Amino acid sequence: MKYIKGLDTVRAFAVCLVIIWHWYPQYPLYTFAGFIQHLFIPTGEFAVNLFFVLSGYLISGILLKAKDSSNNNLLIIKKFIIRRSLRIFPIYYLVVGLMVLDNFPFQSGFLPYILTYTVNFLVINEGAWNNFSHTWSLSAEEQFYLLWPWLILYISRSYQKYLFPFFIIFAILSLTFCIGVMHLKLAGVFPFCCFDAFGIGGLYAYCQMDENRYLQFKKMIKIVVPVAVCIYFIWKLCPYFGLFPKLSFYERTIDSVISIWLIHLVITNKSEWVKKNILENRLLNTIGKISYGLYLFHYPYPYFFYQFTGFIGKEFQSTRIIFNNGFIFQFLMVITLFILAFLSFHLFEKRIVNLKHKFSYLDSKELNKMNL
Repeated sequence: MKYIKGLDTVRAFAVCLVIIWHWYPQYPLYTFAGFIQHLFIPTGEFAVNLFFVLSGYLISGILLKAKDSSNNNLLIIKKFIIRRSLRIFPIYYLVVGLMVLDNFPFQSGFLPYILTYTVNFLVINEGAWNNFSHTWSLSAEEQFYLLWPWLILYISRSYQKYLFPFFIIFAILSLTFCIGVMHLKLAGVFPFCCFDAFGIGGLYAYCQMDENRYLQFKKMIKIVVPVAVCIYFIWKLCPYFGLFPKLSFYERTIDSVISIWLIHLVITNKSEWVKKNILENRLLNTIGKISYGLYLFHYPYPYFFYQFTGFIGKEFQSTRIIFNNGFIFQFLMVITLFILAFLSFHLFEKRIVNLKHKFSYLDSKELNKMNL
């Protein structure tokens, strides 16, 4: 698909929300700060759903275009797996390996789940979060990647239009069953309970492939998005009226509708000021490019930062004044996290990701036919 800088800004927005959500305190609901935070600052869950929708959109678009350009479905799947593996696995397993060498306090029995990208199933089994549980979303994405190419490529074009609505409805029904029947409070981490987000993103990519479908999708957005936004704020206000509606566990679907609207606004933006100062802002685009590293590192990073500053404080007592200042300590932790992710991307991740150009979705004969 065509590279769109603005989508890096979307990634930057999402990963910053996740870091804020995990690193900084949630104010009590019934304080002014808590009201503002609760009502107007999207949660980490919203950010993760935004990532899911964006992945569904980009992956579906890539596969649909590859399907139009090649009849060799197995080749496309092979190249897809290799390309995704180059992007996801190397830094992930390097980080896990370094954490093991440093005796990171993984809980007993957790490592097999971490190594096999099944942390989301671990969360369900334990019924609780753990000190590396943020990777549940990476596990859910990886499980989506294993299934989605087969469906996109092998379902005939005449039935393909039913695939995306089916996945959205299937996710909603799956979540209803897991929470209502099985009483699983963390059911939302199951891969099939996330398919509405991936499906909504994929539906947008599918509609972009045809002008008439795209026009219908834009008409639908104008109707569905205002309803989703209203529901979003109604649920936000429910605690203040003593209401806790059970329907709020469908927030991923509502978040996903709002997310695809945001992505649509980015793609269709015509404002030069917005494009220059926000969507193609160099800093935001850079944060978006390193967002995978930021997301992967941020959850365990405070553990190592505390270790490091504790060691420095013992060796150089003069630094204790700096580290004892809460504001300076937090500032240094944020800055060093971003520096680490930046260096990781440019010195390690980028060099491996660049290898994906050797694995085009088209075979050599088809490339020659297209003069590529």
